[in-house]
Amino acid sequence: MEFDFNQTDYIKEMHKITNDISVVFKPYSELYIKFNKNEIGEIELRKSFRNMLLELSYDEQQNMNERHKMLSTSNCWCIDYHTGNIIHEELIKIWYPDGY
Repeated sequence: MEFDFNQTDYIKEMHKITNDISVVFKPYSELYIKFNKNEIGEIELRKSFRNMLLELSYDEQQNMNERHKMLSTSNCWCIDYHTGNIIHEELIKIWYPDGY
């Protein structure tokens, strides 16, 4: 039996999408790395994320949240996954300030 080790078009597209998410998440991921290295605390991390997210339009915020939903622990760099979770949590706080 022969195996085709070439990536399928689907896998190539998924890699392209996750790479695009990494590029968009980069400023957030860089902060997360500082947090992970104990260079900044969680309050500063979340405040910085929130401030960056508040600069986005509602549609851009929605797109950030959709990017987060596309990531899992098995299809991306773990930093992007954790970054996406915090982005999602901060967006929920922005959209629903009185809770939901």
